[in-house]
Amino acid sequence: VIKDIPLPLIKKAAESCGGLLTVETAPLTVRKHPDIWPRPNAYALMARMKSALDPQNILNPGKMAGGQS
Repeated sequence: VIKDIPLPLIKKAAESCGGLLTVETAPLTVRKHPDIWPRPNAYALMARMKSALDPQNILNPGKMAGGQS
C-alpha cells in the first residue's frame, strides 16, 4: 500500500525500471485518472498472456483490459 504519493510518479518510477503499475483497488476518482492505466501497446501483451494462460477463455470470458475480448 502506497499512500500520499501521486500515482503518475509511482508509475513513472516503475516504468523506469522496466516494470508496470498495477492498481488493484482504488476509489472512483483514482480509477478515472488516465495515467494509471497501461499504455495501449501493453494491451496486446496482456491479450497474449491471457491467451497463453487461459486458451479456452474460461476465466472472465469476454472481459479484457482496454475493452478488448
